[in-house]
Amino acid sequence: MRRNTDPAACKNDENQPTLEPNRPKGHAMKTLTTRAIAPLLLLVLAITGLTATGAAADPKVVTGLDVMQRDDFAALKGRKVGLITNHSGINIKGEHILDLMHASDNVELVGIFTPEHGIRGTEDRHVDSDVDPATGLPIHSLYGKTRKPTAEMLEGVDTLVFDIQDIGARFYTYIATLGLCMQAAQEHGITVYVLDRPN
Repeated sequence: MRRNTDPAACKNDENQPTLEPNRPKGHAMKTLTTRAIAPLLLLVLAITGLTATGAAADPKVVTGLDVMQRDDFAALKGRKVGLITNHSGINIKGEHILDLMHASDNVELVGIFTPEHGIRGTEDRHVDSDVDPATGLPIHSLYGKTRKPTAEMLEGVDTLVFDIQDIGARFYTYIATLGLCMQAAQEHGITVYVLDRPN
């Protein structure tokens, strides 16, 4: 498409409508520059403001356990808890969920359930049930004689808390353990909390 550059042809006729009547030369360029810079300025101010308040300066990823601990396990108050975990169930400071729950006045732990590789993550075979020496609570293996919590294992439990870091491989057993625990919970009318962790 060719542009008409003839000054006479470009003259505004009084009867012809115009988008910019009586505007000085260069006005369109100034408007464009202002319009282009304004959003950038707002973006810079927003980033500067976030950094000044510290919101963007020190970002932290918190897990479901960190949130529960922050709230002093209030969601579990008055409940009889079965904890499904292993060595990966730690907070941002490296403290284990079993120790934190055992120390909290808001948590009544009834039993511990452990997946493949056991509570410490060190077993490379089927895992036997045991007793936790620190709490005296039974540790029910979900990778031994059974993969799904039995009615006997769930006796006295009204809430299950699952806190295991998955490894991001579909064939691994941790997600299968969660699925079977949820099935057992549904069959026995038990509430399930899944504490999320970034994968």
